[in-house]
Amino acid sequence: MGWISELLKHLNTSRSFVLATFVTSITVLFGNNIFPNLIPKLPNEWQLFVIVGAVFSGTLLLFWIVPFLWKLIFRVFKVNVQKLSASNLSNDEIDFLLFLASVVDKGGNDYLDIDRQINYDLLTVGKLKTVEIVSSLCKKGLVKSSSFDRDLVFFTPNGRKKVLEIKNSQQ
Repeated sequence: MGWISELLKHLNTSRSFVLATFVTSITVLFGNNIFPNLIPKLPNEWQLFVIVGAVFSGTLLLFWIVPFLWKLIFRVFKVNVQKLSASNLSNDEIDFLLFLASVVDKGGNDYLDIDRQINYDLLTVGKLKTVEIVSSLCKKGLVKSSSFDRDLVFFTPNGRKKVLEIKNSQQ
C-alpha cells in the first residue's frame, strides 16, 4: 500500500500531468459526440479506465483549485472590508496617522516606536488608548505592527495613501 502514497505524492507535484490526464480522458470520453469524424468512438473495454482516470484527475484538480479560490475570495472580501472601514476614521485615528506621518517625515525611520518615541505625560491619551488606536488601524489595513516588537508601528501602502488624502483634504 506504500505505492499508493508514493503515487499521490508524485501526482501532487506534477499538476501539469494531472491536468493533461483530465483533459485527455474527457476528450476521449466525449470527443466522439462533438467531433464524430475527428475522434473515434471509445472501445467499451477502455471506458472504465478512462472514466476512472477522469474522476481521479478531476478530483485532484478540485483539491488544488478549491483552496486557491477560497483564499482568493477571502482576500478580495478582506480588502473590500478594510477599504470600507478605512473610510470611517475617528479623530484619534486621524491624529495618530498624522503623527506617524510627521515622525516618518522628520526622522530617518519608517516606523514609530510607541513605547519609546511618545511622551505620554504630555498627551491626553495614554499608552492603552494608543495601543487600541493602533489595533484599530491594523484591522483597517492602514498600519502594521512589527512581528518582532509589537510597539514598532509602520504604514502599509494603503496607510500612506490615506495619510496623503487626509493631508490634501486639510490643505
